[in-house]
Amino acid sequence: MRRSLSGLLYFGVWTLIGVFFATQTYIGAWYSDRPLTWTQAFIVALAAWYVRAAFAPAIFWLAQRFTISRSKWLKNVLIHAGASLVFAIVEQMIYDAVVIRFPEMPRHILSPVEFHMNLLTYWVVLGVAHFRAYYRRSRESELAASHLEAELTGAKLDLLRAQLHPHFLFNTLNGISELMHEDVEQADLMLGNLSEMLRSALEHSGKREVTLSAELEFLRRYLEVQSMRFQHRLTFQIVAPPELLSCRVPYLILQPIVENSILHGIARSPAPGSIHVNARQKNGMLQIEVCNTGPGLPSAGIKEGLGLRNTRLRLLHSYAVNYKLEAANAVEGGVRVTVEFPMSRDEAMTPVVANVPYN
Repeated sequence: MRRSLSGLLYFGVWTLIGVFFATQTYIGAWYSDRPLTWTQAFIVALAAWYVRAAFAPAIFWLAQRFTISRSKWLKNVLIHAGASLVFAIVEQMIYDAVVIRFPEMPRHILSPVEFHMNLLTYWVVLGVAHFRAYYRRSRESELAASHLEAELTGAKLDLLRAQLHPHFLFNTLNGISELMHEDVEQADLMLGNLSEMLRSALEHSGKREVTLSAELEFLRRYLEVQSMRFQHRLTFQIVAPPELLSCRVPYLILQPIVENSILHGIARSPAPGSIHVNARQKNGMLQIEVCNTGPGLPSAGIKEGLGLRNTRLRLLHSYAVNYKLEAANAVEGGVRVTVEFPMSRDEAMTPVVANVPYN
């Protein structure tokens, strides 16, 4: 079907050119001393242009075979010059043989004028063929560059995420090491939770996105480990509406934010503290807030470590400028960190935990 449409389009283009030159031939003959009828003008023009249309595919093939480029331009120009002469002569002979079959056609129609038009047509078709080839190469280069950019972005995301695993593991093991001197049983429970977290990390290995449900489940285990480390000085609450649990989120995007909240909030205060994680929908965006009690932000602002810096870079690579990562002092005390990015659902990704909302 597509080839038929292309054939009709090809025939139509050459017919339109023939009609244009038929009109020109009729008008030119009208003002001369040898006028032509409309029928004669159409026979003359359409016969010439249909012959050229028949030879055009061969010219396209020659253009591909002998491309005029910097390395071989002189050789290939000479080849096309010879080919254009051969084509012009053959087309003229075929044209004369076709037109002579119409007895009412005047003899002066068989003039060598069409020979020059045959030469011109060859070089015009050759130019169109070279332009089409250049356009295709340009488009292929653009697509290749686009694919390369996407692959580089993906590689950067994988690298940033890979940096988080040893960073998170080191901090957690350091907490277990500290607890070993105070409560071996609790340290053993922490190791059990850590093994579950590592198992979850292996399950999601190679994935750049997971469901919000999976992300919050990983976060819950992490906060349980931290609550053991701080020996009941840390409580937490995670709230997410059930309808948001199938939303896609960058894997391990919340853990560095929560870790930073613990490091700069709970760990710096001798009093008990809490972490609250709330997910909501806002104007087509998925907004997640992480709030902690304790001292607020210093006047100089928060200094981003490896975790937060990588989180910002991952959001930038994934969503360009269409994201938000902000930290501000909360009215009720402590710090509120807000992360926001476009909401996208994946109903095929089943939430891993059925107990919602998280509490």
